[in-house]
Amino acid sequence: MVNRSLQQWIADFDNWLDYVPDAVVVVDSRGQVVLANSQAERMFQRSSQELAGLAIEALLPERFRATHLLHREQYKQTPHVRPMGTVMELTALRGDGSEFPVEISLGPIPASDDLAVFAVIRDLTERRRTEAVLREHQAQVLAARTIQQQLLPAHPPEIEGYDIAGVLRPAQLAGGDNFDFFQFPSGCLGVLIGDVAGQGLGPVQFMAAMHSRLRWLAETCCNLDEILQKTNAAVTSESTTPSFVTVFLGCLDPAARQWCYSSAGHTAGFLLDQQGDVRVCMEATSIPLAILSGATFPVTGPIALQSGDLLLLVTNGILESRNGIGELFGAAPCLRLVHELRERPAREILERLLDTVARFTGNTTPTDDLTAVLIKVGER
Repeated sequence: MVNRSLQQWIADFDNWLDYVPDAVVVVDSRGQVVLANSQAERMFQRSSQELAGLAIEALLPERFRATHLLHREQYKQTPHVRPMGTVMELTALRGDGSEFPVEISLGPIPASDDLAVFAVIRDLTERRRTEAVLREHQAQVLAARTIQQQLLPAHPPEIEGYDIAGVLRPAQLAGGDNFDFFQFPSGCLGVLIGDVAGQGLGPVQFMAAMHSRLRWLAETCCNLDEILQKTNAAVTSESTTPSFVTVFLGCLDPAARQWCYSSAGHTAGFLLDQQGDVRVCMEATSIPLAILSGATFPVTGPIALQSGDLLLLVTNGILESRNGIGELFGAAPCLRLVHELRERPAREILERLLDTVARFTGNTTPTDDLTAVLIKVGER
């Protein structure tokens, strides 16, 4: 086999080379192309007649030719099977003058009358484009999660007679959930939980704009309906993409032990008594924000709170989580678990709740954020 001439090798190659999925060229010891398959013709946009006898450096951008010539001479001293481009990216040149990234593997042909090289060339244009898209996607996911984390309160409020906590575990793509605690001018505690439609950077930015507007309004206003109306009018007029956000806005009067709320299309909240019974199911009182600029947002309450009550607010990422066979997690196991753990700290209860949801879904990739707020009413 080693004593065969280069022409004999080429004759054999010519019979099957077009079945190779990558571009293949054979280059003789002078650095000239002596054989190219049809994939190479298409890749370099040159016919086999144009490629034949062409110096291999002609298939490279001019700025790389002198360096490649040195590398080719070095390779002749110790020919061996090897990949090219492990240290630096390689670039090739099409017939129309356009450049494109390539991956090249070399192998010597043991011909008796010449030292020829078998080169397999792969166009990396699509791979690089895909990698760029993935990098952009990863950057957007990172940006979305960073914004989302910055919106969350640094710590829950500490109010005598109450144990308050909130948790958020983002989905793979960051679904735009949010929760917050703030103080109204009256001294009452504002409680916010929201869920924007969609995933990724855009929805999270939309949530951030809504959150900022609502917090700003709450600094001077105590009326939940007015806050939501003005926030809704602002985000509806400012939104450049079709989206909406569900918002549950509650107000806790710690001294009077009273609770009122307005819900803009948000998942129902629950007020549980000491026995674990749902004393109040806090349904939506209006439509989500950013749908109708003139919408109103009626307020429900005040609702008298009693020692041992549990106020639970969640986003639909919890209630609508599904396992591998499509079953919903639902509200019943959520409420049962919270009641069973009612003696534990609020933060622990919520962490256990989210862990339970994660076990329920198993290996299923989470498609929505898991977010919950819990207020435990203690003894006077």
